[in-house]
Amino acid sequence: MYKLMMKENAMVSTKKQIQRTVTVSSFARIKTANFVVTFMAVQMFALGLASLTSAQVEERLRITEQERQRQFEAKTTTQAADDYLKIPDRNYTGFDTGGWYTINYFAFQDTDNDRTSPDALKGLILQDFRTWFNVLFKNDINLYVRFKKLRFDFQKEDGVVLPDTNLLEEVDLDLGFVSIPYKKTRLQLGRQFLQSGRGLVFSGVLDAASLNWQHAGLSLDTFYGSTPRKTHNIDRSIPGFDLGNNDRLFFNFQAAYQLPSNHRFYSFYTTQRDHSTSTVFDPNVTNFHYDSEYIGVGASGPISKRSVYYAESIWQSGEVLSSSTLGGTAPTPQTRDEVDAYSLRTGVNYFVPDDKRTVLSAEFAMGSGDADRADVITTLAGNAPGTKDKNFMYFGFYDGGLALSPRLSNMKVWRLGYSFKPFKRGTQVAETQIASIISFYRKDIPGSFGNIPSAISDPQSNLVGTDVGTGLDVFASSKIFSDLTAVARYGMFLPGSTFTKVFRSPTGAILGDGDDKTTQVSLTLTASF
Repeated sequence: MYKLMMKENAMVSTKKQIQRTVTVSSFARIKTANFVVTFMAVQMFALGLASLTSAQVEERLRITEQERQRQFEAKTTTQAADDYLKIPDRNYTGFDTGGWYTINYFAFQDTDNDRTSPDALKGLILQDFRTWFNVLFKNDINLYVRFKKLRFDFQKEDGVVLPDTNLLEEVDLDLGFVSIPYKKTRLQLGRQFLQSGRGLVFSGVLDAASLNWQHAGLSLDTFYGSTPRKTHNIDRSIPGFDLGNNDRLFFNFQAAYQLPSNHRFYSFYTTQRDHSTSTVFDPNVTNFHYDSEYIGVGASGPISKRSVYYAESIWQSGEVLSSSTLGGTAPTPQTRDEVDAYSLRTGVNYFVPDDKRTVLSAEFAMGSGDADRADVITTLAGNAPGTKDKNFMYFGFYDGGLALSPRLSNMKVWRLGYSFKPFKRGTQVAETQIASIISFYRKDIPGSFGNIPSAISDPQSNLVGTDVGTGLDVFASSKIFSDLTAVARYGMFLPGSTFTKVFRSPTGAILGDGDDKTTQVSLTLTASF
């Protein structure tokens, strides 16, 4: 885990050629030594009703940020840079600086699964500028600082209310930490990227202290930190969730052991404490509280010379304040209820022995659901008073497809993937990659008593049953020049039987067809320096 932290947190060589090395891993995980960012998936606006609300747009913003952080985690330096960082007793101080600029265009069509109604949100241009400097002192003490500036330009229908992005568009400290090694231990202090396990429970940036210890194949990692105040709260029902009132504390301890055969086994314990505050100070309104604990075990390694596996199982406990409304409207006293949920994710990759570097992939992932929830994230319309909350709630990243972009809550997802690199090694475009993934979505719980459908992250899945639908993603990436990368992705979602097929007025008149597919396209150009 420590190596992943180092890679994310930009422990890079002062050599520019190492920093500018770009490789592309299977299924669209762009890896660069200077951390070129590409928002390949447009998670933030994939779902949304015909009249898209600010809260729904805000949820897509949050998911996109999680994907950005996950892509950072996937980044890696070259082996040369790794070896450079391992040089002991450095007797000089090095300084380096750099950055990148990314422009992303996202196009949306039929986000309400209805081609007869106008699209509330038509597109988005997202500009992302990052600049960093790195000071590598004697004996490998490292100071790294990175700033960010974002700009959102929406294309929408008249009357659509968009989220307040002013906080997100301010110049902000993206990362800033000092890393101090001592023998087999490394202490890291400041704003840094961290994760639990494979990154589902938590992956993101915290103002934290982290500690890593390694010996032979054994590694121990721990961190404790809080969310930066400028991040938006995952619970969008909290008044002021987008005004910098997010305050959650995370603690994690992880132990891992890697055998000489490259099989790796790990376990972790993560806690999350919610100290978020509302901007409404009325004791008669809804209170917000969600504390959670996670115990996870996982493994990864080779099955054969050309295939690898991974698996992770998570059990979640905790305490939640119930919803203050029944049926979304009737006020009701809140209760403190137990959380009992779980998640499972496993997959295999097979590397075909051909000159196209073909990779075949299969994955299954699921997160438990709760029959009486009307929303899988929020307190309002959340757990019913006096009942156990079985909804799996996480603070990390899961990429389940571009068009639907589901949360892994009350959801089962099967995915089959295929990728290849069409050009020969040794050419400028050798790392150009083309990939496709097909996804099959099902609910974990079809509904509750009284013929009430269970909720998933897409509110349009409002019928009892398990068939959510099918998704298709097609992806292409290429390094056009040494410092210019292009990424294109197309996503399509075909709704299943849990989506309303025909929208009718109170008089019975047909207002629209809810059985149409949702499509999204993203184009990204990244220039680094």
